[in-house]
Amino acid sequence: MNIIEANNANIYDYYAVLDELLALFYQDQQRYGKLFIQTASDVIDEYLYGETELYFIEANDEIVGFAEIFKADNTVIRRMFVLDEYQRQGFGTELVNHLINKYQHIDVDYFYENRPAQIFWSKFNQIEAKPIV
Repeated sequence: MNIIEANNANIYDYYAVLDELLALFYQDQQRYGKLFIQTASDVIDEYLYGETELYFIEANDEIVGFAEIFKADNTVIRRMFVLDEYQRQGFGTELVNHLINKYQHIDVDYFYENRPAQIFWSKFNQIEAKPIV
């Protein structure tokens, strides 16, 4: 497994896979509430304007997940997703630990009804996880 931080030189190399991962992310999240849906183009534009940072999880030469970090007064994980077949194998945990090492403290919001998210985020003391009710 490899954690890849996107940069201006390679960001468009990830366009297609980011678009696919975002579609799966939103499909998964729709059961918990109404979402503000963005495309890969929207997310990349925010990245290029310096508002966000993007990280990808690579396993077996395939991108299997991503995290989008919003840089404001505090650092927030805006979106994070790992493909179903790679969940519960440590991929998300390794990505979050990488982010904690880089940012020290991170906030994240998740839907209260999303029990797997509650369990996942409770593992990290350096993350302030707040449920959206």
